[in-house]
This record gives sequence, C-alpha cells and structure tokens, in this order.
Amino acid sequence: MGCFDSKRHIQLFKTITTLLDEINFRLRKRIPEDVSFSASKTKALDALKAAEAVVKKEKDRIKEIRRKKHQFFKDQKEASQKKKNLLDEGGGGGTQNEEDIFDEPLNKVTRLDDPEGPTLITDSTEFHVSSSRDLNRLKTLAPASALMFKRNKMFSSKIQRQSIKDKRRGLIKLRAKAKANI
Repeated sequence: MGCFDSKRHIQLFKTITTLLDEINFRLRKRIPEDVSFSASKTKALDALKAAEAVVKKEKDRIKEIRRKKHQFFKDQKEASQKKKNLLDEGGGGGTQNEEDIFDEPLNKVTRLDDPEGPTLITDSTEFHVSSSRDLNRLKTLAPASALMFKRNKMFSSKIQRQSIKDKRRGLIKLRAKAKANI
C-alpha cells in the first residue's frame, strides 16, 4: 500500500467536506448578519435629527404663541393709554376720525346723574341688608324658650327619641295588632 490510496483519499476528502459544511452551518446559525458600523451610525443620527426637528418645531410654536400673547397685551395697554391721554387732553373741539368712533365699545355703561339725588321711601317696605355669606348659612330657628330648646334636642327629627310612656303605648298597640292578625 502506498501512501496515496485513492479510495482512502476520497473517503477522507468526503468526511472533511462534510465536517466543514457542518461547521459553516453552525457558524452561520450562531453569528448574525454583519451589520456595518456606518449603516447603524447613519440610522441613529437620522433618528436623532428627526427628534431634534420635532422638539425645535414645538419650541418655535410655543415661542409664536408667547409672542402673540405679548403683542395682544401690548396693544391692549397702548389702547388704554390712548384713551387716558384723550381724556386728559379734554377731547375738546377737534373732529374725531372714523377710527376713533369705532374704537368705542358698543356695550358701554352709561350713568345718568339725578340732580335731586337719590330718594328712598322706606315707610312702605321693611328690608335689611345682608351679605351673601349670611344668605348661604343654614337657617336655624332659635327656640323661644329653654323648654323648647330641650324638647327640640330630645325629640328632634334627626334622632328619634321617645318618652317611656309613648314607647310603652306603642308596644301595646303592636301586640294588639299582632294578636288581631293571628
């Protein structure tokens, strides 16, 4: 036998190839696909940029809302200052612009001064002034005497108490009804 036996080499070659195939199969099973660093880096950066853009839009929206509120309050303050200045100047003989006419509110409160002053006739009616706190309090009737106070406390509707005589009378009536039903 020589050192190069063809049957032996073929069999050895087959076993080696089957072992290599099995090793490659096991390695593929265990190791996931190669993920390149640059691809994952770009994915992460894109996600961060998108989140940053959303946050920036929200901040810009909030800034815009604050700016509009500030402008509204500023305009309101200027209008009140303008009205005060017109009142201080006297608003005398000048002509009014159409814009000034429309600046006045439609539902303006007007007060008429009575030259005689307020007159109240209090003889025909009885009244007294009371605060809203007094109106909202529970209305409890004060007892006329100490005896009424005692009776109200003993026999009030909140706690049902009876005198012994009334209790015995009620029991006798209940027994009589029970005997009549039998």
